Formats: sequence, structure tokens, C-alpha cells
Amino acid sequence: MPARVYLDQFAWVGVAQAHHGKSTKWAGALEAMREAKKADAAIFPISLSHVNETVKRADDGSRGRLLDVMAEFWDANAIRPWSQMRRSEIRNMVKKRLGLPQEDLGAWAFGRGIGHVLGGEYRFIPKHAEADSRELERALPTLIPILMSPDRLLDYKEPEMTKTLREDDPADETFIRDLQKAVDADKNVPRTGSRRDAATGIFLMTMVFDPLFDVLKAMGVSPKPFLDAHMSTREQMESMLRDMPTMRTFHAASGKLGTRPRALRRS
Repeated sequence: MPARVYLDQFAWVGVAQAHHGKSTKWAGALEAMREAKKADAAIFPISLSHVNETVKRADDGSRGRLLDVMAEFWDANAIRPWSQMRRSEIRNMVKKRLGLPQEDLGAWAFGRGIGHVLGGEYRFIPKHAEADSRELERALPTLIPILMSPDRLLDYKEPEMTKTLREDDPADETFIRDLQKAVDADKNVPRTGSRRDAATGIFLMTMVFDPLFDVLKAMGVSPKPFLDAHMSTREQMESMLRDMPTMRTFHAASGKLGTRPRALRRS
């Protein structure tokens, strides 16, 4: 089975710069990616965070060049949004700490097509009264390959498509802004490198605590003893994030929190 390789946005930008001859820094990575793809040794899925970051590029040429490279490698391999994975990952994290069998979330987290990236499913049943279901059945073999095509990512070259997505103010963008405000406003957060530790703690409290309590309640587990045993130290909190891979990816994507607040606010 090929390895799943997740590239953060800065890595995609670096690879795109190498592809278009604007920098040699990522040339080795670009060549390694091409060799891995050719040998079916790796796949390069993208997430909603990638799409959101890409459409923020108002310059059509810059956005188009980046999309060309992403479309070359992603091959329609997609990661479901963190918002749809959160509760399942929290439940698995709790089960691991209680020594219980965990669910295999791979088939839910990973899929294909731009619909999976956006966290939705394509509707193949038309609702209008004049719809001919027989015509639809005949069209499905043609429709599905089109909808699952890697080229659907290139739709975001169109200014109108990007404008719509920007105006939707995606949930992760809203959360990142709110989280940064919490870090900046907290007088107890040191203005040193440990701000990232504080941001991690706030991330867990904001993103994980409420659904964690719901999961513990449903499983009949008392929250306080669980938190005392598994969330008392920095190492335990980092371990908790590692056991929630989609959430950890989202946390990493917002890694500028607490360290480069001006850059975050500027975006």
C-alpha cells in the first residue's frame, strides 16, 4: 500500500516554486515526489485547509500555478475535514487510554474527489419534477469519473469560485482567529517561546473538551479521574494530539498561533 504523505501548505508552495523555476530549495523534494508517484510508492492527499489557504491567493496567476502542481500530485486523494472527524478521533483516543479496542477510521477519513475534501457527498438524484431517472442512470457512468477527476481542483482557478469560498468564511478560519484572540488576550500567556504550549492548551480546551466530556459521559467514564490521569502534563497533551491525527493536522496547520500573530491577523 502506498504511503500517505501529507504536505503542509508551505511545502506545496515550495514544491510549486521549484516546478515553475522560481526557487531550487524544494527541487529535491519535487523530484522525490515525482519518483514516488511514478512508482506508486506514495499518495499526496489534500484537505479543506489546503483549499482554504489556496483560494486566499487573490492573484489569479499565483493561485493557478499552485493549483497546477497540486493537481499533478493529489490524484483526487482526499482527507475528510477535521470537523467531521473530531468526535470519532476523540472516542478512539479515549478507548486507547482505557485499553479498549479502537475503531478503524481510515475508510471514513480518507476518500477520493473534491466532494470528500469539502466534507460532502455528491447528490445524483435530481429533485425537479421533470427529472428522468432513467436518463440519470445512463449518465452515471460518465458523471462519476468527471466528479472524481483530479482536474476538479483546477475549478478553483476561476475567480468566481474562489470569491464564493472566501465569502463563506470557513469554520477553521473562524476558529483560528478566535483562538489567536484568546492567546493574545490571556495575561497569563508568556510572551516567549512557551506561547505555543499555551496555544496547544487553549486548542485542546476549545476544540476537544466539550466533545470529550460528551464521549466520556456516553461511555460511563468519570471526567475528572480521566483528565487527571491523561491530561496533567505537556507530554500527555502532546500524546493526546498524536492520537487524534486529523485534529493534530489542523493544529499543525494553525501552528503560527502564539508565535506569529501579526502574520495570522494579516491573512
